[in-house]
Amino acid sequence: MARICICGGRCYLQMMGKLPEKNSELISAIKKHWDELIDRGQILSYQPDQYLFYENHKALGAYLLCKGTIALAKADDPSFKKTISAESQPIIGMDYLVTGDTYDYSAKAVTSAELCYLPKSEILKLLPPK
Repeated sequence: MARICICGGRCYLQMMGKLPEKNSELISAIKKHWDELIDRGQILSYQPDQYLFYENHKALGAYLLCKGTIALAKADDPSFKKTISAESQPIIGMDYLVTGDTYDYSAKAVTSAELCYLPKSEILKLLPPK
């Protein structure tokens, strides 16, 4: 099963008990500081059919979907398809960022899309100090 962090709630891996609670802290912090993070991140524009990232690439940050629609697909599993729209303020790739695993799906724009790319260093600043 593909792990998709679109975070209307908790990540798939976290629900399965495979991610630390730190991930939910990050997600909550990102949702709380959404507008501030967009100001600090890099806004990227994609045209339809343009890829954000490819399956098996390493995650170095997360994407906040600000405008448009993104499709997720796996090369070896044609039945796996997921479409995400900006209305729910999804965060794409957080679980891969936390675990250090490579993406097990590719993401591409279905419509013209704007995403805010946040490198790992910016995301970790959101965690409270220990």
